Amino acid sequence: NLMIWVLFSVAIMTTCLSAEPTVVVVGGGLAGLSASLQIISDGGRVILVEGEGITGGNSAKASSGINGAGTETQQTWESLIPPDLLEKDTLTAGDDENDKKLVEILAVNSADAVQFL
Repeated sequence: NLMIWVLFSVAIMTTCLSAEPTVVVVGGGLAGLSASLQIISDGGRVILVEGEGITGGNSAKASSGINGAGTETQQTWESLIPPDLLEKDTLTAGDDENDKKLVEILAVNSADAVQFL
């Protein structure tokens, strides 16, 4: 069973690490890598567990990039997408079943998130 192997491997690795705090991040996609960077920036240690041969997850397969409003790239190309348009497009793509408040937060903060990445 893969999960038993992962848990066993993590248990072995954690005994080798003496610095605290140590965090196990499962998945080397965009979210897992971002979380790992933040933990390391905050002085923590990370064990990153990835099931594939390379990191990146679905984000590595995305051909159209990461959605954002008011990003530096948009400013450079003078093709700014306002947050309200990103919000509308995201709601439409989700058949208006999305959490509207979370979509608004995503749209308003997307430029900073893209810059972080």
